[in-house]
Amino acid sequence: MTSLSRTELRAGKAPPEPKKISKSGIIPAVSELTTGGVKTDRIEEALDFRITIIAALVLVALSAGFWWRARTGRAKLVRSGEIVDLGKLKASRAGKPVTSFGKKATLLQFSTEVCSICVQTAKYFKELESKNPDLKHIEVDLTDRMDLAAHFNVMQTPTTLVLDRTGKVQARIGGAPKLNVIQQELAKLEIK
Repeated sequence: MTSLSRTELRAGKAPPEPKKISKSGIIPAVSELTTGGVKTDRIEEALDFRITIIAALVLVALSAGFWWRARTGRAKLVRSGEIVDLGKLKASRAGKPVTSFGKKATLLQFSTEVCSICVQTAKYFKELESKNPDLKHIEVDLTDRMDLAAHFNVMQTPTTLVLDRTGKVQARIGGAPKLNVIQQELAKLEIK
Protein backbone atom coordinates (compact mmCIF):
# COMPACT_ATOMS: atom_id res chain seq x y z
CA MET A 1 0.00 0.00 0.00
CA THR A 2 1.37 3.41 -0.91
CA SER A 3 1.32 6.06 1.71
CA LEU A 4 -0.12 9.53 1.23
CA SER A 5 1.47 12.72 2.45
CA ARG A 6 -0.23 14.80 5.15
CA THR A 7 -1.27 17.45 2.61
CA GLU A 8 -2.94 14.81 0.43
CA LEU A 9 -4.82 13.40 3.43
CA ARG A 10 -5.95 16.92 4.46
CA ALA A 11 -7.19 17.56 0.89
CA GLY A 12 -9.51 14.57 1.30
CA LYS A 13 -7.75 12.29 -1.12
CA ALA A 14 -8.57 8.69 -0.36
CA PRO A 15 -5.84 6.11 -0.28
CA PRO A 16 -5.86 3.75 -3.30
CA GLU A 17 -7.48 0.38 -2.87
CA PRO A 18 -5.13 -2.53 -2.68
CA LYS A 19 -4.85 -4.57 -5.89
CA LYS A 20 -6.73 -7.84 -5.66
CA ILE A 21 -5.05 -10.88 -7.06
CA SER A 22 -6.52 -14.32 -7.38
CA LYS A 23 -5.07 -17.21 -5.41
CA SER A 24 -3.00 -18.37 -8.35
CA GLY A 25 -1.56 -14.90 -8.87
CA ILE A 26 -1.97 -15.19 -12.65
CA ILE A 27 -5.65 -14.42 -13.29
CA PRO A 28 -6.85 -10.97 -12.20
CA ALA A 29 -9.62 -10.84 -9.63
CA VAL A 30 -13.21 -10.99 -10.87
CA SER A 31 -14.01 -7.55 -9.55
CA GLU A 32 -11.30 -6.07 -11.76
CA LEU A 33 -12.84 -7.69 -14.85
CA THR A 34 -16.37 -6.47 -14.14
CA THR A 35 -15.61 -2.91 -13.07
CA GLY A 36 -13.75 -1.81 -16.14
CA GLY A 37 -11.02 -2.67 -18.50
CA VAL A 38 -10.77 -3.79 -22.11
CA LYS A 39 -12.84 -6.97 -21.74
CA THR A 40 -15.90 -5.24 -20.29
CA ASP A 41 -15.74 -2.53 -22.94
CA ARG A 42 -15.84 -5.23 -25.63
CA ILE A 43 -18.77 -6.97 -23.96
CA GLU A 44 -20.68 -3.69 -23.69
CA GLU A 45 -19.98 -2.89 -27.35
CA ALA A 46 -21.21 -6.34 -28.41
CA LEU A 47 -24.40 -5.92 -26.38
CA ASP A 48 -24.99 -2.45 -27.80
CA PHE A 49 -24.53 -3.84 -31.33
CA ARG A 50 -26.99 -6.68 -30.68
CA ILE A 51 -29.59 -4.33 -29.23
CA THR A 52 -29.20 -2.05 -32.26
CA ILE A 53 -29.68 -5.00 -34.64
CA ILE A 54 -32.78 -6.19 -32.75
CA ALA A 55 -34.27 -2.68 -32.76
CA ALA A 56 -33.62 -2.36 -36.50
CA LEU A 57 -35.29 -5.73 -37.19
CA VAL A 58 -38.32 -4.73 -35.14
CA LEU A 59 -38.63 -1.48 -37.10
CA VAL A 60 -38.35 -3.32 -40.43
CA ALA A 61 -41.02 -5.83 -39.36
CA LEU A 62 -43.37 -3.06 -38.20
CA SER A 63 -42.86 -1.12 -41.42
CA ALA A 64 -43.59 -4.22 -43.52
CA GLY A 65 -46.71 -4.92 -41.47
CA PHE A 66 -48.04 -1.39 -41.89
CA TRP A 67 -47.29 -1.47 -45.63
CA TRP A 68 -49.05 -4.83 -46.02
CA ARG A 69 -52.09 -3.68 -44.04
CA ALA A 70 -52.38 -0.50 -46.10
CA ARG A 71 -52.39 -2.48 -49.36
CA THR A 72 -54.80 -5.22 -48.23
CA GLY A 73 -58.44 -4.79 -49.15
CA ARG A 74 -57.87 -2.12 -51.79
CA ALA A 75 -59.12 -2.50 -55.33
CA LYS A 76 -56.66 -2.57 -58.19
CA LEU A 77 -57.87 -1.73 -61.64
CA VAL A 78 -57.35 -4.65 -64.03
CA ARG A 79 -56.51 -3.61 -67.57
CA SER A 80 -55.95 -7.05 -69.06
CA GLY A 81 -59.63 -7.39 -69.90
CA GLU A 82 -59.61 -11.14 -69.27
CA ILE A 83 -63.01 -12.77 -69.51
CA VAL A 84 -63.55 -15.47 -66.91
CA ASP A 85 -64.56 -18.86 -68.32
CA LEU A 86 -67.22 -20.37 -66.05
CA GLY A 87 -66.58 -23.80 -67.57
CA LYS A 88 -62.97 -23.76 -66.35
CA LEU A 89 -63.96 -22.40 -62.94
CA LYS A 90 -66.26 -25.37 -62.29
CA ALA A 91 -67.96 -23.34 -59.57
CA SER A 92 -71.20 -24.56 -58.05
CA ARG A 93 -73.95 -23.07 -55.91
CA ALA A 94 -76.35 -25.26 -53.97
CA GLY A 95 -74.88 -28.29 -55.74
CA LYS A 96 -75.58 -26.95 -59.24
CA PRO A 97 -72.92 -25.60 -61.62
CA VAL A 98 -72.79 -21.85 -62.11
CA THR A 99 -73.53 -21.11 -65.78
CA SER A 100 -74.14 -17.35 -65.85
CA PHE A 101 -72.84 -14.08 -64.49
CA GLY A 102 -74.85 -11.42 -62.65
CA LYS A 103 -77.03 -9.09 -64.74
CA LYS A 104 -74.70 -6.16 -64.01
CA ALA A 105 -71.85 -7.50 -61.87
CA THR A 106 -70.35 -10.62 -60.35
CA LEU A 107 -68.13 -10.92 -57.29
CA LEU A 108 -65.82 -13.89 -57.84
CA GLN A 109 -64.29 -14.80 -54.48
CA PHE A 110 -61.35 -17.19 -54.19
CA SER A 111 -61.15 -18.85 -50.75
CA THR A 112 -59.54 -21.76 -48.95
CA GLU A 113 -60.75 -24.09 -46.20
CA VAL A 114 -58.45 -22.58 -43.55
CA CYS A 115 -59.24 -18.93 -44.30
CA SER A 116 -61.25 -17.44 -41.43
CA ILE A 117 -61.70 -14.06 -43.12
CA CYS A 118 -63.16 -15.79 -46.20
CA VAL A 119 -66.25 -16.84 -44.25
CA GLN A 120 -66.98 -13.26 -43.18
CA THR A 121 -66.32 -11.98 -46.70
CA ALA A 122 -68.67 -14.57 -48.25
CA LYS A 123 -71.36 -13.67 -45.72
CA TYR A 124 -71.09 -9.99 -46.61
CA PHE A 125 -71.17 -10.72 -50.36
CA LYS A 126 -74.24 -12.98 -49.97
CA GLU A 127 -75.95 -10.19 -48.06
CA LEU A 128 -75.15 -7.75 -50.90
CA GLU A 129 -76.40 -10.30 -53.42
CA SER A 130 -79.72 -10.69 -51.58
CA LYS A 131 -80.24 -6.91 -51.67
CA ASN A 132 -79.25 -6.49 -55.34
CA PRO A 133 -80.87 -8.76 -57.95
CA ASP A 134 -78.34 -7.58 -60.57
CA LEU A 135 -75.40 -8.87 -58.52
CA LYS A 136 -74.12 -12.43 -58.25
CA HIS A 137 -71.59 -13.85 -55.81
CA ILE A 138 -69.53 -16.90 -56.80
CA GLU A 139 -67.17 -18.48 -54.29
CA VAL A 140 -64.45 -20.87 -55.47
CA ASP A 141 -62.46 -22.98 -53.00
CA LEU A 142 -58.82 -23.07 -54.11
CA THR A 143 -57.75 -25.77 -51.66
CA ASP A 144 -57.66 -28.41 -54.42
CA ARG A 145 -57.53 -26.02 -57.38
CA MET A 146 -53.93 -24.90 -57.66
CA ASP A 147 -54.45 -24.50 -61.40
CA LEU A 148 -56.87 -21.62 -60.76
CA ALA A 149 -54.60 -20.09 -58.12
CA ALA A 150 -51.76 -20.05 -60.64
CA HIS A 151 -53.93 -18.81 -63.52
CA PHE A 152 -55.39 -15.89 -61.54
CA ASN A 153 -52.16 -15.31 -59.58
CA VAL A 154 -53.87 -15.67 -56.20
CA MET A 155 -51.31 -15.15 -53.43
CA GLN A 156 -53.70 -14.65 -50.52
CA THR A 157 -57.26 -15.47 -49.63
CA PRO A 158 -59.72 -14.08 -49.92
CA THR A 159 -59.01 -12.61 -53.33
CA THR A 160 -62.03 -11.11 -55.06
CA LEU A 161 -62.41 -10.32 -58.73
CA VAL A 162 -65.09 -7.81 -59.67
CA LEU A 163 -66.57 -8.86 -63.02
CA ASP A 164 -68.92 -6.96 -65.31
CA ARG A 165 -72.05 -8.55 -66.83
CA THR A 166 -69.99 -10.29 -69.54
CA GLY A 167 -67.51 -11.79 -67.06
CA LYS A 168 -64.71 -9.36 -67.87
CA VAL A 169 -62.44 -8.66 -64.90
CA GLN A 170 -62.75 -5.00 -63.88
CA ALA A 171 -60.96 -4.94 -60.51
CA ARG A 172 -59.06 -7.18 -58.14
CA ILE A 173 -59.12 -7.02 -54.35
CA GLY A 174 -56.49 -8.93 -52.36
CA GLY A 175 -57.32 -9.74 -48.76
CA ALA A 176 -60.41 -8.82 -46.81
CA PRO A 177 -62.18 -6.18 -48.90
CA LYS A 178 -63.00 -2.88 -47.28
CA LEU A 179 -66.71 -2.15 -47.41
CA ASN A 180 -66.36 1.25 -49.05
CA VAL A 181 -64.08 -0.27 -51.73
CA ILE A 182 -66.70 -2.88 -52.69
CA GLN A 183 -69.40 -0.21 -52.81
CA GLN A 184 -67.25 2.01 -55.04
CA GLU A 185 -66.46 -0.83 -57.42
CA LEU A 186 -70.12 -1.87 -57.64
CA ALA A 187 -71.16 1.76 -58.21
CA LYS A 188 -68.88 1.81 -61.27
CA LEU A 189 -70.99 -1.07 -62.62
CA GLU A 190 -74.23 0.79 -61.76
CA ILE A 191 -75.11 -1.26 -58.70
CA LYS A 192 -76.17 0.61 -55.57
